[in-house]
Amino acid sequence: MQAIHKLKTKEKILLTAIKLYNPSGVQIITSRHIAAEMGISHGNLDCHYKTKE
Repeated sequence: MQAIHKLKTKEKILLTAIKLYNPSGVQIITSRHIAAEMGISHGNLDCHYKTKE
């Protein structure tokens, strides 16, 4: 039996970013938009990724 993989915060950030980038574009979406969509603080997101790149 395979264990179900629980998404880590870093993976959730990437998935949320892609979800937001697709319709709007990378230039429009900020890390604050991503954090707000996830319901986490901008500082929490910043701990995982320092820049958008």
